[in-house]
Amino acid sequence: MESGGAGHVGPLRKSVTKKKSTENGGNDHGRRSSVSSRSA
Repeated sequence: MESGGAGHVGPLRKSVTKKKSTENGGNDHGRRSSVSSRSA
């Protein structure tokens, strides 16, 4: 039962994180990644 619960929380948490990142400077993160890649 515990394993099943963890599986349910995993995907849900991932979705929430993705949503938060998108509306909270998601674009900034992408830009930073691009700059880092260019710098490298």
